[in-house]
Amino acid sequence: MTCTHEGHLLFSVDQSPSLYSISDALVELHLRFYNSNILIHTRSIMLGDLPAEILFQILLCVPPASIPAFQQTCRKFNELSQPLLWRYHCRTQYKYWKPEHDIAAKFAQSAAKTDWKQLFRSRHLADVAITHELEGILSGQTGRLEKAEKIIDHGYDAKDTLRRHLNVSDDAEDVLARR
Repeated sequence: MTCTHEGHLLFSVDQSPSLYSISDALVELHLRFYNSNILIHTRSIMLGDLPAEILFQILLCVPPASIPAFQQTCRKFNELSQPLLWRYHCRTQYKYWKPEHDIAAKFAQSAAKTDWKQLFRSRHLADVAITHELEGILSGQTGRLEKAEKIIDHGYDAKDTLRRHLNVSDDAEDVLARR
């Protein structure tokens, strides 16, 4: 996992990130930001010691499904601007939206005027439902038409999910069925 901001590497963690490895990376980041090349502090650094701007950038790198658990690690994470965080994930995770969402108008207005977390949650749940129906179509030969209709009922919101399932590796067992 790599987290960057404005082209600068904030931290990088090999393998799947654990709170311990992220904490080590944050200590290194803190030392890089606040200490000269000559002075090295030996005290331990807590997440709460970092400025809110850096914590927010770190939180943007956390996968949306992990945000609630990650926020439990530090009180300052909960104090960060929640609407901006979830608006960012809505913008980056989903490109296609049903017209009923009026997403262009929502992105144009103040972040506080929209419940971005609820909007993200509803899209995520739609993705889960669409994936379930698609897996049912690929794995069985009965009820395919009904499952396809359920996917169609999601309208334009289904496009992001279907595109993700289209882009599978050539090693996948059902690569031809997905394409």
